[in-house]
Amino acid sequence: MKKINKLPLFSFFLNTNIKIYDRWLENEVFSEQRMKEEEMAQLQALLTKNPKSRDIIYRLYLLNKDLGNNQQAGKYLRMVKEIDPNIN
Repeated sequence: MKKINKLPLFSFFLNTNIKIYDRWLENEVFSEQRMKEEEMAQLQALLTKNPKSRDIIYRLYLLNKDLGNNQQAGKYLRMVKEIDPNIN
């Protein structure tokens, strides 16, 4: 299910399989996404304390990219390149 969650019919398959496997399946499918979102929230809080932290900004870039938030990822990539132009 994790591999098809970007497909248009994902909701249909998820709901069908939840009827079979209960909410365990939903928790399993979205657990990785939730962990990344929690990490992003923690990093954003740290970023308010240290807005020039290259490592925090780069990690936010990677997390957003992984979650498909390309516009936000691009913002963080531009920010990190302003701090460290050697980042690719």
